Amino acid sequence: RNVELFVDFFFVNGMPFLLTKAKHIRFLSVQVVHNRTKNEIENGLTKVKRVYQHRDFNIVAVHGDNEFEPLRDFLEPATLHICGRDDHIGPIEREIRTVKDRNRSITHGLPYKLHTKLMTTWSVNNTIKYLNSFPHDDGISNELSPAMIVRGTPKIDYNHKHISFGAYAEVTIKSKNTQESRTVPAIALGASNESGGFYFQSIYTGRRLHSSQWTPKPTPDWVIKAIEDRATSEGMPLLSDQEYIFEWSPGKAIEDIDTDEDDINI
Repeated sequence: RNVELFVDFFFVNGMPFLLTKAKHIRFLSVQVVHNRTKNEIENGLTKVKRVYQHRDFNIVAVHGDNEFEPLRDFLEPATLHICGRDDHIGPIEREIRTVKDRNRSITHGLPYKLHTKLMTTWSVNNTIKYLNSFPHDDGISNELSPAMIVRGTPKIDYNHKHISFGAYAEVTIKSKNTQESRTVPAIALGASNESGGFYFQSIYTGRRLHSSQWTPKPTPDWVIKAIEDRATSEGMPLLSDQEYIFEWSPGKAIEDIDTDEDDINI
């Protein structure tokens, strides 16, 4: 039950994300980070290690670029393998391009020209969730998904009530003080559990809401404007042809075509 991890950063609409991929198992983890400092990376990788340790997996090696060199002592007893300058760790970088490609199908049909930070985070999270939810042809099992192997997550139950990411709905929530139900206009983010619960972003406050009751509605112009105004206030950029802006680092775009000429295949 030894595991080797590939790690790398990528940026989406200017927000940094830390991605890990388990060799053979093909399990992916992603988290938005505040910055790329040593402490922030350590905090992120600590969360990753706990996920594997909970299922009795032992991380024995980590593959990354020179940015991860300061974490060598932190990662022990796992061995840190650093690729050469200007080289690429093929498995993780190809996975980032896959995330970009899959994310395109999530965002392309939405009416918003800008997305909030919370929407951006959940769009990426949703992409990773679905990539983890199905067995890989070159994985260690033809029947068990990476999510089942690492987290024990059951197969997606399509019988549960569902709402698409970015869809508008009147969401039923209970007041903390009176326990009376009321509806709040909100945008769907993603599933919160395996039993039909969902997270939403409130149009009024921008905060994350949780509910298992909602009524989908056509998205009115005032909601589109409210989302775009909030995204603007957060410093989020305009989408490019209704797609997120994926970058290796600020200003260095992730191209759609990967020739693999510089990849290190491990």
